[in-house]
Amino acid sequence: MIDATLRSQVFALDMQGLAELNRLICDTMDSRQRSVARMFCVGDLVSFRTRSGVTQSGTVIKTNQKTVSVRVGTTTWRVTATLLALKAAAAA
Repeated sequence: MIDATLRSQVFALDMQGLAELNRLICDTMDSRQRSVARMFCVGDLVSFRTRSGVTQSGTVIKTNQKTVSVRVGTTTWRVTATLLALKAAAAA
C-alpha cells in the first residue's frame, strides 16, 4: 500500500517527474509480467477469474511475452500471466 509520505512525494512531482515515475512503473510491471509468463508451459492446467468474476479452468496452448493463451472448452482466452494460477502439470 502507499503510505502518506509516498503519496505526498508523488503529488509534489512536476510533469517530468511524473513521466519518469510512470516509465519506471510500466517497466517494472512489464518485467514482472514477462517473468511470470515464463513460468507457464504449453499443456499446463491453469485457472483464472474473468472480469465478471467467473473462475475458468483450461489448458495453456501458447505463451507470449506477457500473456498466455488458454483453451477453455472451445474458447481461447488470452490472459495476462499474472492473473493465472497453476492447477497441476499435465501428464506427459
